[in-house]
Parts: sequence; structure tokens; C-alpha cells
Amino acid sequence: MVLFTEDVNDRLKSHIDELEHFELMHVGLLPKGWIRVKPIIVALKKIDERAIEDLIRLHKQNSNHSLYSKVMPLLLSLHRDLQDMLTDIPTLDEEKKETKILSSLIDEIKSIITSDEWKDKALISKINSSDLIYRRNEDTNLAMMRYLVLADQFKIALSKRLGIDNAWHYILPLARDQFIRLYREVYVDVGKLPQERIKELVYHPENIGKAQDKNRIWRFQTAKWTVKNIHIKDMGVWPAMGETDIFTTSGNLPDTAIKIFTILNGKAKEQSLSSRFRYPNRIIKGIINKMPLLKVNEWPPKVKPHIPDEVINSIYSIRHYADIIYRLFPIIIMQRGKLTRRVIKNNETKKQFGFSYKVTKYDIDDGSHRALAFALLGIKRLKCFVGSSLYSSNVS
Repeated sequence: MVLFTEDVNDRLKSHIDELEHFELMHVGLLPKGWIRVKPIIVALKKIDERAIEDLIRLHKQNSNHSLYSKVMPLLLSLHRDLQDMLTDIPTLDEEKKETKILSSLIDEIKSIITSDEWKDKALISKINSSDLIYRRNEDTNLAMMRYLVLADQFKIALSKRLGIDNAWHYILPLARDQFIRLYREVYVDVGKLPQERIKELVYHPENIGKAQDKNRIWRFQTAKWTVKNIHIKDMGVWPAMGETDIFTTSGNLPDTAIKIFTILNGKAKEQSLSSRFRYPNRIIKGIINKMPLLKVNEWPPKVKPHIPDEVINSIYSIRHYADIIYRLFPIIIMQRGKLTRRVIKNNETKKQFGFSYKVTKYDIDDGSHRALAFALLGIKRLKCFVGSSLYSSNVS
């Protein structure tokens, strides 16, 4: 048991080292006056209960800290290592105080990392540190078009697997490993398609319907594509996406998220307790980004707040696979230009409804539902395929 105690204390000392190193890089995590005499911890013949109490208190008190997502991996690593130590003891004596202390510490950490709040923050942390998966060995223009085909073929394959018409519009009952396996199958098939076939599938609406109007075809063909990290305040969703009311989508992505949150809040209050499918409450509970509520009378007189059930289901289902979908299905945005959708819609809404559409720096051309799901989770920046056009400077 002596070696066991030394191993535990050494690992606790190592965790404190990691926290103090983190504090040097990001001041504000450790409380003022934090002092830990680490050599003494290692030299102790028993597990330092005071150090454990301090560490647990530190993690619980800082779980809402803006920097805490960066500390999560450290606590997960500590939990894994301590669990292994407890498992590796040849003869586990439940009466040994050290064993009980360690078991209690493991339970305390588990209570933190299994909480809904922790899971949500861990999800956000995972997304923020993720990179996009696409074929970097080919021209970015072609990689973007291949993604369009991949996304559409995956949607078809997923719908067939589940036996429903449009899988994105439902809460997906597919396990994560099956979701990834299906993606891999479609990725391999689409990866074999030659360049000309990819272009044919993208530019012919009868094939996959991605280019259903001439302006969209023009945007795809004339844009030069790159991969960039873009703040959500600089992009706007497809106008009236999925038959959502025209005013809800008139602002930038954060503004649209606030309006959707407001409508969902109203729907949740309207539903009776006997309602079989209370989706607004389930989604609202999963919205991490704290948002202000608008008043319904802030919508223009000619527009009634409305979000179709399909849009709500789509946003909610994406949340369950957010870290996978973020990496596998990047958002496609277009730099502002005279033929981008929000510029056109701005002119229309001024005449028809009497309000302006915010002309954002970037229009989301593909992935509005995904972008909204990420914004509602609290993701501030999205890695996107960005199209820039020679005509982009013609609109101020």
C-alpha cells in the first residue's frame, strides 16, 4: 500500500503542476494566495486529503470559468489514471483508509464530468479544437464541390438506413459508431468519383438539387474557395430557411439564434403537460449560450413568428452529433456580393415588408441548420469553406 500511496500522491502533484503551468499561461483560474508545497505531498506516507479537498473545490468553483474548457482534459486524464491505479491494486482492502479516500476522489471527479453542464462544455471544447475533414491533397475548389456531393449522398444513405424521407429533419436514432461507419462508406464512394462527375452532380439540379437557381450556379462557378475560421456575427443564414418566417432570419447568425430561442420559449409555454412530444423544452434545456428573450411584438405587423417542426427537429438532432457533424460537414459560406442571397432578399423585404435584411460579410450557402445548432450551443467561430467572388466588392 506504500507504493500505491506514493503513486497517488505523485499523480496529484503532477496535476497541481499542470494547473500551475496553466495559470502562468491564463491568469485567473487559481485563487489568490494559492500555495501548494508539492514536495511535501510526494513525501507523505498517506494520501493528502487536504490537497484532494482543495482540488475538488477548485474544479467545482471554476466550472463556469470562461477558460475552464481548456482545463477539462487535465481532469479527465487525472480521473483515468486514478481509476487505473485503483483497479491495479492486487488485493483491494476496503478497510484501508487510503483506498476509501481514492474511491471518494474518483466519485467526486465522476460527478463533475458526468453532469449535463460538463458534457455540454466538453462538447463545445471538442468542437472548438476540431479541424475539418476533407481531401487536402486536392484543389480547394474541387474539395468544396466534393463535400456538396458527399453531404447529399450521406443524407440519402442515412434516410435509406432509417427508412424515412429526410433524415436531417428527425431526431436521429442512430448510434454514433453507426453514424461514423455510414459516413466512412459514403466518403470512400464519393472519393472515387472523378472531377468531371463531381462537377456534373453539383451543377445539374436534377441530380442533387444543390444549384436550383442560376445565381447559385454562378456563385459556385465563379468563386475562389478557401478554408477559414469565421466568427458567427459575420454570417447570416439562408433567408426564410426551411420556411421559417422572413423576419427571424433577417439578422446575422447570433440574432437569428436569439429569435429562434424566443419562439421556442413561447412554444414551450403553450404546450400542455400532456403533450406527447414536448420538443421546445428539450431543445431549450440544451441551449448553452445564454440569450436574451425578445417580445413577440418586436416582429413586424406583416410577419408572424414561425418555425416549422422540421427545422426544430433538425437543429435538435444535430446537437447529438455536433462534434462529428462539425468535422465531417463544414458550413459553406459566400463572401458578400451583388448576387449573394441576402443582398437580393434585402431589396425584396424593403419593398414587401418594410424592414431591411442585414447584409452580412458572409452568406451561408449550405449548412444554415448546422450553423444555428452550433450558435445555440455557444460556438462563436466556425471553420467554413469560404467562397470569394470578383464581384464581392460591388456591394457595401
